[in-house]
Amino acid sequence: MHIEWVNHASFVLDHNGIRLISDPWLFGTAFADSWDLLSPTRFQSEDWASITHLWLSHEHPDHFSPPSLKSIPEAYRRRIVVMTQRTRDRRVASYCRGLGFAEVIEMPSGEWMHLGPDVSIMCQPVKLDDSWLAIRAGDSTLLNLNDCLLGTEEEVRGAMAQVGRPIDVLLTQFSFAAWIGNQGDRASHEASARMSKERFMLHTRTIQPQWVVPFASYVWFSHEENAFMNDAVNRVQDIVAEVRRSTNVTPLVLYPGDVWRPGQPEDPTPRAIEAYIADSEACATRPRHQPHPQTIEELQIVAAGYSRQLLRFHGPLLRLINSLGLLKPTPVWLRDHGKAVMFSMGGLSVSTLGYAECDIALTSDALAYTLQHMWGGMTLIISGRFEVPSGGDIDTGGPPQRFKRYVQFADDVNHGWPLRKEIMFRVRNALPFLERIPWAVRHTPDADRPPV
Repeated sequence: MHIEWVNHASFVLDHNGIRLISDPWLFGTAFADSWDLLSPTRFQSEDWASITHLWLSHEHPDHFSPPSLKSIPEAYRRRIVVMTQRTRDRRVASYCRGLGFAEVIEMPSGEWMHLGPDVSIMCQPVKLDDSWLAIRAGDSTLLNLNDCLLGTEEEVRGAMAQVGRPIDVLLTQFSFAAWIGNQGDRASHEASARMSKERFMLHTRTIQPQWVVPFASYVWFSHEENAFMNDAVNRVQDIVAEVRRSTNVTPLVLYPGDVWRPGQPEDPTPRAIEAYIADSEACATRPRHQPHPQTIEELQIVAAGYSRQLLRFHGPLLRLINSLGLLKPTPVWLRDHGKAVMFSMGGLSVSTLGYAECDIALTSDALAYTLQHMWGGMTLIISGRFEVPSGGDIDTGGPPQRFKRYVQFADDVNHGWPLRKEIMFRVRNALPFLERIPWAVRHTPDADRPPV
């Protein structure tokens, strides 16, 4: 078995004629021009000629990158088997079928699948729509946890038990990947970085692989509105130092284009770290993406369309909730306009409220993207292109209230989850005897789904 490093959360595993690539984000931006790759990709168009399998962990654009997939020459696509978890909406699988891949397999959860001589894989969905991949290649076992938020030892040991054999190579995320607090809130920034580092170390100490690969955090926050987050990211050299200081695991850092085999005499880590440090320092002089201001009238048009989509999908139940006053209007501060607007199911209007009375503050460009796409609110939270005024209620770690409640309803549309199913699920959980009634369990959502 050997590994060829592609970029960020992507590598090629090569063994006995099987060449499996994971989550190829090769170029361009992600999350509405908010993330860029930290380092240039060396994987080229012709490199697809030898790829036999492609695995996609989840729909986030730093893992499922439509531009990267479309860049694969059509002749090569016809020879590649795509594998991904089965989701409610099945959108990733449908998209790949439309691109003409040889086959698209929606993998059964937690079951080993044979790919070829001495190569088997297992995919397991987890919370927040993510999934991990275990690979058995000869005598070696690799576990790619990517962004999976396994936050307790019990959860990690559960994954280990499913894999069923010692893990030789572990790949797991080492820095944060969403909003970390307002600009200048150093305590929150440090807490977010520390939490990511602690989760990385939890995975490493619990699994005790031979090698651990810092993974899925090789990005820089590239928008004018979120560039401040670069100051708080975990640096790979610090992660490596902590692994060496507190464990017996060997840290392995790979740079785009590196090829590594277990047990090889050369350690690519020092050279790769130097390259990443240089790329991080270069970010200070790279141009940043800029917002594109929208007028109030333009925002009102997209807000009306957003409301129509929510009502069309969620139907009479959402209308009832709204008519009973249970869905409160959310005040939003437009930073580039210097004024507040109020959004509700009735649309968007100008408000006389001040900054501190609003739930969230952002530019008109960021609000427009949120309202134009059903996934836009989750993109906003990941991009970090907003701040929360002192009176705001969009704590991304807490229960949805006003602004975040609209975001959650839209994300349910995005994933094909009607409100009526959510209500049935909640009623069934509150009244366990309903589990014996077929209609009450027919629409059980995925495990650990974020609540409305």
